[in-house]
Amino acid sequence: MALTLNEVFSVKELGDRVPFSMTHDGRWLAYTVKGKRENLIIDGVPDFMSGNELWVSDMEKKQNFAIIPEASSSWGGIWSPDGSKLAFYSDLGGKAQLWIWDSIQASLQLASDITVRPFFGFDVPIWSRDGKSLIVKAMVSDYSQDFERVHYSERNDSERIQVFSTRHEVGENGKGNMQTWINRYQADIIRIDIFKEEAQVLASGIRPVGIKLSNDGSTIAFTEALGQAASDSQQVSYDLCVAPVFPQANEGEQCIAKNVQMAYGTTFSWSKDDRSIFYTTSGQLSDGNLWIVNLEDGAIPKFIESSIDVNFGREYDGPLTLENNDAILISDGKLWRYQDADGEIMQLAQDLERDIVAVVPSVFLETSEGGGPYVILQTMNSEEFAYGFWKLNIEINKLEKLFEEPRGHLPWFEGGVTFTPNGNKIVYLAQSADEPPSIWCYDFIKFEKERVVHLSKIRKELLGQAMLLNWKRGSNHYQGALLLPPNLKNRAPVIVRVYGGAMLSKSIRFFGLSPWAAENHHLFASRGYAVFMPDLPINSNEPADDIVKGLEIALEALCSRPEIDSNRIGIIGHSFGGYSALAAITRVHKFRAAVVSAAMANLISFATKFDPAAPDFFFGWAEGGQAQMGSTLWEDTQRYIRNSPLFQFDQIETPLLIAQGTRDHLCNDEAGPMYSSLRRLKKEVELVLYDEDHFQGTWLRENLNDYYCRVFEWFERYL
Repeated sequence: MALTLNEVFSVKELGDRVPFSMTHDGRWLAYTVKGKRENLIIDGVPDFMSGNELWVSDMEKKQNFAIIPEASSSWGGIWSPDGSKLAFYSDLGGKAQLWIWDSIQASLQLASDITVRPFFGFDVPIWSRDGKSLIVKAMVSDYSQDFERVHYSERNDSERIQVFSTRHEVGENGKGNMQTWINRYQADIIRIDIFKEEAQVLASGIRPVGIKLSNDGSTIAFTEALGQAASDSQQVSYDLCVAPVFPQANEGEQCIAKNVQMAYGTTFSWSKDDRSIFYTTSGQLSDGNLWIVNLEDGAIPKFIESSIDVNFGREYDGPLTLENNDAILISDGKLWRYQDADGEIMQLAQDLERDIVAVVPSVFLETSEGGGPYVILQTMNSEEFAYGFWKLNIEINKLEKLFEEPRGHLPWFEGGVTFTPNGNKIVYLAQSADEPPSIWCYDFIKFEKERVVHLSKIRKELLGQAMLLNWKRGSNHYQGALLLPPNLKNRAPVIVRVYGGAMLSKSIRFFGLSPWAAENHHLFASRGYAVFMPDLPINSNEPADDIVKGLEIALEALCSRPEIDSNRIGIIGHSFGGYSALAAITRVHKFRAAVVSAAMANLISFATKFDPAAPDFFFGWAEGGQAQMGSTLWEDTQRYIRNSPLFQFDQIETPLLIAQGTRDHLCNDEAGPMYSSLRRLKKEVELVLYDEDHFQGTWLRENLNDYYCRVFEWFERYL
């Protein structure tokens, strides 16, 4: 007996990077749950949120329900300051709009007919301090189509002939003007008065990403995406701007820092007195410094020089500012404090033998012991992947452990944690290899933990058993996650999931060893396969070599296990994992079957691919990005050839199944040459094309079902 596809794909996950929101009295919790995506194109609904459902939980009555189940998509619920109203996005009216749910009256209200334009999950409505208005991104009047949803196969008579020329790519400022991919962020920032049913534009015709409201509620700070900073990297640059929330005549947005390198444009924070904005830079071309812009002193960015040599680059979370203009930061799992009085940076929590994942924002609570405020730390034990929470008194630098458990937690900035306003309870998402995601509550006055929301149920007797494997390569220690079939009696065939450069062993605390239901590995375990996910670091400009050498040593550790049939090993990989699997089967002949999806085999064609919307993206990916070539194709042609599995396809002995989405703007033209080449070489190969995008988590259910049926049949035939 095996788990059905419907069982696994029906396991509920939280919406991608959508925050929890809790009312001030701790009674109501709002959260977004991923749902079944429909084949619909609806104005203002980003692919990330398509099919999602907004849920609320009455924490007192232990009741959970969807706010607006009849909508195709709803998400991003945020409670008003008084906790009576929940603002959120929904397409109930045929387009993405701002809605209000009144928790007292249990009633719905359309806040505005305007089409909203969020992009990421963290693009949620922002309440004004008085609870009368909401700040949102809105569709620009002449911009009505999501970048991700363009159907390239449709004929556009106005574009039957298109001309591209390098003569037109550089303007007077020396910047390229062809980076039209950033237009996916294009929006107006508006304030909607929900009582007067009026809207006021705060910033127009821009490409905003992160938006944060000042503490006094008078001003927003936001980042505007400028595009790719250089052709040889995937670095994105932003302008950091401010704008009044209630603008008067002749008042508007102001740029306070130009060409700031960030990942998602969100690593900035207001000082407590709103006189300054702190931000950190991140990415390949960034300095990784802490910067401060004093708005009352000419708004000139100033970076903090310190005797401490650390990089504060983060993807999502900015500095946590303190009352005295100090700031708390994280660097490489360690905690640091910027001291405004002397401009120095000192380390905190030095005795904590854990990686600090996050500092929960806006949680400054008075502690009776020591007389100073404390903050809450999210931590991870990197050896055992145990996750936990700690209290830190930031004045006397004293730690107190709240709890730690062998379950995986999401950091608050990925939508995984919130606190009751009195600071006595933590509400958080937790899961493990054999436990679907659930919402838990920990009372650290009573020291009690309780599951408050069961998101899913599944037949536990059909779930595999997960463990960590450890091995050495030289003086370095590596790990891998291993999932064994349930009720194993004989040696099991094994499927190796690969992704070069990733530490896949961390997946040990995700349900089914994956954060996505579309890659849940219990599907394999319940069918009698073991699944192995090794760490495969890339430390040089020879990624194929690094991947293969790391994999060979990992396979030795795997095959030493008595549960594993070392003569029946398959391999699977998606995207760069597909590249990794192709590199493996050209050089390692232990695999009896292989499956790749959205893979790339030729770094030459991939690096030189021309996308009118992002003409430099693929150069950046190859040279300074994920492929780590470290040079242009013309500076070291042989390196590109050595690291392109296509040129070693004649060495493949493994039957290969190739799956590819035809709407995948990254890899849609890679699968054909792969299949054609292997066909010419008379290798065992099969190609399946789906009318889908890159990530299988966005695929229609029927296509995902078909894909897995073919994968199961492939491994059953050859393993």
